[in-house]
Amino acid sequence: FIAASLVQYKPDGYPVGYGALFMMAFIFAALSTALLSRVPDVREKLLERAGPPESIIHSIRAPLSSPDYRKLFFGAAAFNGTVQMAGPYFPYYFTHELGISMSEVAIWGAITGLGCVLSAGFWGHRIDRTREPGDVMRITAFMIAISPLFYLVRSGELVRWYAPVEFFVNGFAWAGYQVAFAVVQSEYLFLD
Repeated sequence: FIAASLVQYKPDGYPVGYGALFMMAFIFAALSTALLSRVPDVREKLLERAGPPESIIHSIRAPLSSPDYRKLFFGAAAFNGTVQMAGPYFPYYFTHELGISMSEVAIWGAITGLGCVLSAGFWGHRIDRTREPGDVMRITAFMIAISPLFYLVRSGELVRWYAPVEFFVNGFAWAGYQVAFAVVQSEYLFLD
């Protein structure tokens, strides 16, 4: 929401808002890195129980030796790559084609984050209860994959009406996908 208020700040035509966002991103990345460096690594505890540490090459090869893990890994990489390549098109489409302000689009991005935060616990509980992370991955990947269809409409006024809801639902789905992927991946990475 702070980004939404800064993004179009351009005194005398200089993009000060974008510069401020860059600095904030840099500062928060450094802060996040500092905080995360204090979290003990799970692998240290696993290695204490398992004996001497394995080589890095073995750590990479072990999960990749499973055909199921390779399928998961490369499928998820292709899906994430597609989402990341398509994602930047939407702000351009909204601002250039539909005439929606970047501030409004930034608010929708914050709403996506809100959907992620509010739903992560739900997805985690669902996976714990059903023990089926693959089902959650399939459901949420489908939700994410169809979300661009809502923007085939070329009416800025109509998009303004439903985009906040769709962005929230997309955040809801994205959190589920990420939680499920982490669970499925951990099943392969931490098996003896």
